[in-house]
Amino acid sequence: MAKITAGSVSKTVAGMLPEIRLLIEEARHRAVTAANLSMVTLYWNIGRVINTELQKAPGRADYGGQLIERLAVGLNREYGRGFSAPNLWDMKRFHSGFQILQPVARESRILSPAARESAPLIKAETVWAVVGRRHGDAETRRHGE
Repeated sequence: MAKITAGSVSKTVAGMLPEIRLLIEEARHRAVTAANLSMVTLYWNIGRVINTELQKAPGRADYGGQLIERLAVGLNREYGRGFSAPNLWDMKRFHSGFQILQPVARESRILSPAARESAPLIKAETVWAVVGRRHGDAETRRHGE
């Protein structure tokens, strides 16, 4: 059996480090991507909930402002900063201006039509598209390819 020396251990470690660094960096990248995708989905869905409620009371301009203000107070109390009234208005506009489209996912899930309408399935490992309407122009961004 070969004798283990400090030099042989250092050589072995030096050979292992690049692969381990790559594994760490890839895992970090996947974590950031998943977190970003989760936040985009969260903000879009908060906007969806707000827009759905506001559509129930058309013609009551003051209702929307009061609703957003009270939501902001409750959400900030429970979850901290990040859910201010201006942010909630931005989430409402985000939902109004962008559609999140579902591609054919690698893993499919059977959803009722109502469930598909209210909770789009978005997975970090699938390709997804956000289609926006800006001044009448359609813009498509593809992520995950």
